[in-house]
Amino acid sequence: MLPIFAWVEVMCQEIGGGHNIWTVWLVMTTSVFSYGLMLLHRRGFEFSLAMHVGGVVVWAWWTHLRSPVDTVHIRRRAFFRAVSCCVGFVFLKLADRPLADLFPMLFSVLSGSCWSKVADFMQVHYSAQFIEAILQSTKTVSRDSQKLS
Repeated sequence: MLPIFAWVEVMCQEIGGGHNIWTVWLVMTTSVFSYGLMLLHRRGFEFSLAMHVGGVVVWAWWTHLRSPVDTVHIRRRAFFRAVSCCVGFVFLKLADRPLADLFPMLFSVLSGSCWSKVADFMQVHYSAQFIEAILQSTKTVSRDSQKLS
């Protein structure tokens, strides 16, 4: 949870222009200390995860809306795929035991926690695709503005 959610949020802030060293520090520190919520409350992990996912989704969508139009379809497709994989990751991680009870043939060899790693990997892939599309469109806009100068 720490590097993926925190770094995607920081990258979106950097690209979108809403970034400074203190926001990076705040996001990373909050991410590290969020693990302490597990010790303070029974649902601390779920709360922390929800806050991270919500923050990243908001920043990523805000960055998408502020980006040039040329890669809008690639960005939107990558965004929704990343969010879908994130939902899959959370569901498989949190429903590990109930899934094993309901579907013992499917989840006896490879648990829901194991399958969540596949969703996690795909989430990283689509997040990188999203960031790459934004950077590509930003680069194209800056190159076009240099031609006009």
